[in-house]
Amino acid sequence: IVTEMTPRVGEPDDPIVTIYHKAENLYFIAKGECEVFLRSGDLHDQSNSQKFKQATQLIGEDSKTASKAKRKHKRRILREGQLFGEISLVYQCETTATVMAVKYCTIGVLTDKAFEKIVKSQPQIMDRIKQGIYEYDDMTLRFVKLAIA
Repeated sequence: IVTEMTPRVGEPDDPIVTIYHKAENLYFIAKGECEVFLRSGDLHDQSNSQKFKQATQLIGEDSKTASKAKRKHKRRILREGQLFGEISLVYQCETTATVMAVKYCTIGVLTDKAFEKIVKSQPQIMDRIKQGIYEYDDMTLRFVKLAIA
């Protein structure tokens, strides 16, 4: 995996990933910290979708509240050895959060093409990444899981 990565340096407050954009990379933090932000309840403008309505009801929000809320909330700090961008690559959806560098950080970037190549040759990697995703306690992620079920 490491041989397929390219290094990136993140500066303080540098957005590495922006919410609701096309997934292109998987990111590994080699040094430093990043903050993960979500928009509370902003779960895409899919309020006419039946799956959207069912999923938002199951997580305790109605679709009108969910599609109107625009507040940014800090969700977690990611540190050395942790990764991000995996939800979008695994489920082939838009990014589910904004991730910003807290301080200067060094990040290994794995492209979506390299990720696909690695997963084809070593499917157990996909299983481990999915297991990590299922362990998140995140309302947007719960929505995504319910919406694609």
